[in-house]
Amino acid sequence: MLSTIAQISGAVTNIVLDYIFIYPCKMGVAGAAWATVIGQFVSLILAMIFHYSLNKEVNGSFKYIRPEVGLIKAIYRIGISAAIMQALLSVMMAGMNAILSQAHANPTILVGSFGIYYKIQQIALFSAFGLSNTIISILSFNYGMKDKERSNDCIKCGIIDTFIVTLVLTIIFEIFAKPLAGLFGLTGGSTTEIISICTTALKIASIGYVFMGFSVAVQGVLQSLGYALKPLIISLLRLVIFVFPIAYLFTMSDNVTAIVWWTFPIAEVLTAIISMFILKHSYDKKIKILELANTGRKLIISISRQHGTNGKEIGREVARRLGIKFYDKEEMKKYAVANSLAENTDDEELYRFYLSLDAEKDAIIKQAETIKSIAREDDCVIVGRASDYILKDNPNLLKIFLYAPLEYRINKVQEMYKDTYQEAKKHVLDSDKSRSSYYEVISNQKWGNVSNYDLCLNCEIGNQKIVDIICSYIKR
Repeated sequence: MLSTIAQISGAVTNIVLDYIFIYPCKMGVAGAAWATVIGQFVSLILAMIFHYSLNKEVNGSFKYIRPEVGLIKAIYRIGISAAIMQALLSVMMAGMNAILSQAHANPTILVGSFGIYYKIQQIALFSAFGLSNTIISILSFNYGMKDKERSNDCIKCGIIDTFIVTLVLTIIFEIFAKPLAGLFGLTGGSTTEIISICTTALKIASIGYVFMGFSVAVQGVLQSLGYALKPLIISLLRLVIFVFPIAYLFTMSDNVTAIVWWTFPIAEVLTAIISMFILKHSYDKKIKILELANTGRKLIISISRQHGTNGKEIGREVARRLGIKFYDKEEMKKYAVANSLAENTDDEELYRFYLSLDAEKDAIIKQAETIKSIAREDDCVIVGRASDYILKDNPNLLKIFLYAPLEYRINKVQEMYKDTYQEAKKHVLDSDKSRSSYYEVISNQKWGNVSNYDLCLNCEIGNQKIVDIICSYIKR
C-alpha cells in the first residue's frame, strides 16, 4: 500500500505540474520534462520516508549497508536483462517513428496517431508488467523453497490472472476506442484525422493484448527461475525482431494508415507461440525435476506449539524416549554450520537466517533447505519453523500441535522467566502472533488449524502425559 501511495503521488504531481508548466508558465516541452523529473523525485522521497520510518521488518541502519560481491553479481545478472527489456520499449518507439515517417501517407498524421496509441496501450502493458512482477515475487520464493506444488499453482494462476486482466482491457479498448483516443488526443488542425486513425489502431492492436499478457507473464516466470537471457529474447521478439520488418512491409501499401496496426497483434501472436515453447523447456528443466517434497522413509515428528506450552521440553523428551535426534532452531543452526549449509557464519547472519521469526524470503529458503536435509538423514523430532508444511509430503511425518488456555500459558511463562503477569501475557501474545504470521507466509494456511495436524494436544494435562500420548501413538 505504501509503495502504491508513493508511486501515485509522483504520478499526480507529474499531471498537475504538466498543466502548470505547459500552460500558465508557457514552458512547453521543457515544462513537461521538468514535471516528469519532479514527479519521479516525489515518488523517491516518499518511498524513502515510508521505508526508513515505517518499515519495521528491515533495519535501515547504515551499518547494515555494506556491499556483498556475490549478492551484487546475482542482482545484476537478472537486473541488467530487466533494464534492457525496459529500454527496448523506447527502441520500439523510435524505430516505429522512423519506419512510419517513410510510409506512403502524411508522416505527421501517422506518427501522431502512433504516439497517441502508444500512450493508451501502456495501460495494458503496465498492467501485465504489474502482474509479472507479482509472479516474480511469489514464484521465486516458492521455487527457492523447492515447493513444486505451489510453484505450479503460481505459474498457472499468474498466467490465468494476466489473461483475464488483458482480456478485460481488450474489451474495454474495443468498446471505448474513440473516447480513449479523444482523451489522449492532440490539439491542433489535424486532431480529427489523428483521432480517427488512432481509433482504428486501438481496435486492431488491442486484439493482441491477451497474447502480450501471456508473453509478459512468461517473462516473469523465467526471471523467477533465474533466467536472464530468455526473457530478454522474448522482449526482443515482441518489440523489435517481429515488429520492425512487419511494419516496414505494411508501410509499402497505399492503405498504410488502416493496415499497419496489424503489426502489433501479429508480432504478439508469434511471440506468444515461441514463449510457450520457451516456458515448456524451462519448466521441464527447473520445475518438473523437483521432487514433491518426499524427503525419504524416516520417522519425522514435527511439533508446532503455542508459546508457553513447553513444546521444546516435550519434544526433547520424546526424542530421548525414542532414541532419535532433536532439533529446535538452535540445533538447526548448528546443523547448518556443520554441514556447510550456512554460507556466512557471522553471528548476525546466523541469527537472521536461523533464529529470527521474521518472514524473510532468503531466511525461509535457508531454513527449508536445512529441514529437508535433516529429514533425509535421521529419524528426528523437529520443533517449529513450519516443518510440518515444509515436509508435508513425507509419508512418515507425524504432525503435532500443542496448545493450552491463555491463562495456563501466562502462568507457565511467569514461572520460567520470572515475568510479571502483564509481561508474560505480552510475550505470549506477541510470540503467537509472530509464529502465526511466519507460518501463514510460508504455507498460506492458518496456523493452529486442527485439520493440518495428526495430533492436537492440550498441555494442561502435563508434560509427562503429553510425552506418553505421543510415544504410544507412534508405537501403536
